[in-house]
Amino acid sequence: CPSLTVGLRGLAYLEVEVVGPNRDLHSGVYGGAVDNPVNVLCEMIASLKDSYGRITIPGFYDAVVDLTAEEREALARRPFEKSDYLKSLDL
Repeated sequence: CPSLTVGLRGLAYLEVEVVGPNRDLHSGVYGGAVDNPVNVLCEMIASLKDSYGRITIPGFYDAVVDLTAEEREALARRPFEKSDYLKSLDL
């Protein structure tokens, strides 16, 4: 989709370690009683965005300045065809 880049930031890195039991646990015996670390990690990652694609981290948008009406109108006037964009990326 069209975008206007006015600045780029560096990268932020972090490491997350999810620790589980000291051995494989059969779901027939332990199912539901002990969370699988892979499932926990997947849920953590999935929760970083909501169903609309917005970041759910508290305070993430605090310093974001909304576009003005004029900026939105200028973006709307820019030519953009989503199908052409996706095709250019072989999607």
